[in-house]
Amino acid sequence: MFKKTFFQIHWFLGITAGLILSIMGVTGAIYSYEQPIQRWLNPDSYTVKVENQAKLTPAEIYQHFQTQNPEMKINSITIAKAAEEASNINIVKEGARRGYTMMVNPYTAEVLPEVKGKDFFQFIQQLHRNLTVGEVGKQITGASTLMLIFFVLSGLYLRWPKKHSFKQWFAIKPKLKGRNFLWDLHAVVGTWVVIFYLLLACTGLYWSYDWWRNGMFKVMGVERPQPEMQAARGGEGQGRQGASGNHQQQQHGEKQNPTAGHQQPDRENKHENKEGLKPEQIQHILTQTWNGFNAQIKREYSTLTVSIPKKPDGKVELTFVDAIPQHERARNKATYNYQTAQIEKLDLYESKPLNEKIMGSMLPVHRGSFFGPVFQFIAMLAALAMPLFFVTGWMLYLKRRKQKRLTLAAKQAGSAIQIDPNATPWLIAYASQTGMSEQLAWRTSTSLQEAHQPTTVKAVQQLSEDDLKQAKQILLIASTYGTGEAPDLASHFEKKLMATSLDLSHLKYAVLALGSQDYLETYCSFGYRIDAWLKHSGAQQLFATLEVNNGNNADIQHWNDALAKATKLDLQTMSIDKVFDQWRLTKRELLNPNSLGAPAFNLELQASYDTAWQAGDIAEIQTGNSPERIQLFLDKYQV
Repeated sequence: MFKKTFFQIHWFLGITAGLILSIMGVTGAIYSYEQPIQRWLNPDSYTVKVENQAKLTPAEIYQHFQTQNPEMKINSITIAKAAEEASNINIVKEGARRGYTMMVNPYTAEVLPEVKGKDFFQFIQQLHRNLTVGEVGKQITGASTLMLIFFVLSGLYLRWPKKHSFKQWFAIKPKLKGRNFLWDLHAVVGTWVVIFYLLLACTGLYWSYDWWRNGMFKVMGVERPQPEMQAARGGEGQGRQGASGNHQQQQHGEKQNPTAGHQQPDRENKHENKEGLKPEQIQHILTQTWNGFNAQIKREYSTLTVSIPKKPDGKVELTFVDAIPQHERARNKATYNYQTAQIEKLDLYESKPLNEKIMGSMLPVHRGSFFGPVFQFIAMLAALAMPLFFVTGWMLYLKRRKQKRLTLAAKQAGSAIQIDPNATPWLIAYASQTGMSEQLAWRTSTSLQEAHQPTTVKAVQQLSEDDLKQAKQILLIASTYGTGEAPDLASHFEKKLMATSLDLSHLKYAVLALGSQDYLETYCSFGYRIDAWLKHSGAQQLFATLEVNNGNNADIQHWNDALAKATKLDLQTMSIDKVFDQWRLTKRELLNPNSLGAPAFNLELQASYDTAWQAGDIAEIQTGNSPERIQLFLDKYQV
């Protein structure tokens, strides 16, 4: 029951939260490559034609904009080492918490075209984080992320087999069809992405819940930054965003603080007129800092961001990215004292302990770039695969629902029939995973009742020793599940009752074993284990164990015929209803117009999902006409 409960919760949450997780997976995959996509869409904004001269220094760019637009308040200036890479400046802009970044020509300071796609990625980000509906959406996505952790762990538990092999766990079997293929695809691909989904979920919750974020800092042994520190970091973020060319990442990567960003520097600018630095002084400081830092750093970098000093305290904050950074947010910090012409403080990313790197780079860890481009690409594919589990889970759920309806119909088929009071009762037991064995048990019961035989139908997990000792004849209909195991609810029967030594010499029995020849190594193995146990217990076999491959009606009729022969009863033809998918007729073309013979048509049918056909495959087609239309057809042609 514990496993069944897990299964019920797994599928219930899957069909409710699956759509949300699908949206989050697809949007997250897109957003993880925002920067390269924007660079690809905006080549004229990020790159320029290389000129035969040195790039403008931060002081020269600052002077240019002070001359052209003295009202503009610049927060930081970023210079890239690569000759073709554009420079950028971050300016104070009303409504932009972290400022607004403009790309500029590094040789002329000309403002380059605005980066296109920012609004699109802002929408994708909001859809990913809160479904664009604010705090309510944030709670929904947070709860769905918690469910993802449950899906991963419960899926592993539900799939855990008795036999372990690499092929069983990780190899998709393309020859499988129908429900078997859907289950295999759902389970095997789910095993592939376990590590990635756990990483995405555990890091994604960093932005969802304070209690989770506090727990992460505690577990990692890192002191959580205080709000004042976050505010200070908000100012530095302007330089960092310039270095990355992506201010959206900063909004996603750190929790916002009402005092962070550029509104505070804007207030400070009002105070600059009295105690701050004049433009001429700032220009001189930038020249000193640029020359002094480059002379002393003795370290290759790809971009350098200089924050515009606000106070005459002799310090300039700088952020620079290594020539080959570990990831897009692996940034180094430095403080240059222009009064002493020395680098006063140097904080290198590579020198930090691993736990501090992780907690300080949660966004790269979340998207996978922290572990390298290959891991990031695979994580992106795993995120894109989220809809696969939603679709296959729904299809499996719908098939189970239809099977339950068929089983209920089979139960109700054995209505009031006159039973021979002198006949020996039949005990019919079933072990079912998807409902087919149960349906077949009730069909067998109906067939025997039509021959006036008393029957009792039970699931094997409901059987007791007394049931077996009191019964004189029993029919066992057993499915084999997974890699040769008993169905979930029948596992207790196998572990407890089948492990008991019983004297069943008084009992006559027959076994019908259900399975799929797609799994040849374990085909119908649970049914054969029941047969061996009954033989060992002294029970008398009515006839040899029969097999049913994927609900084949010929195999089922063979069971009915064998039962009729063994009991000398006149049993009616028996079959079970199959689960058909809905297909759509897309084309009907007459191939032999004006032919003297009967018309021949080319019919084309379209499934609601991708199908693969091989030579020798057979499609069983059941029309969807109403009973009234069928009767009209029969009357018209006198069939």
